[in-house]
Amino acid sequence: MELEALSAVADQFKSAGATLVMISPQLPGHNAAIAEEKGLDIDILSDPGNETALRYGLKYQMPDELIAIYQQFGLDIPKHNGDDSWTL
Repeated sequence: MELEALSAVADQFKSAGATLVMISPQLPGHNAAIAEEKGLDIDILSDPGNETALRYGLKYQMPDELIAIYQQFGLDIPKHNGDDSWTL
């Protein structure tokens, strides 16, 4: 919902001279699928291994309890991110 809300105001950023981008650890194909599915008007950049997020102190290691919950819902972070780190 946040991505859709940001996409809806992307033109306001452009008119102010800024470009709104999303940085995601997901593989490019997964990012493109989300953008298409949600009709996003935001560029999505791929950050393999969350290296950029790490540099900004934003890389989050999911605890085992949360991983178990994600797995119960069939959410496969390693598949989407292309590694087995379980990081966001």
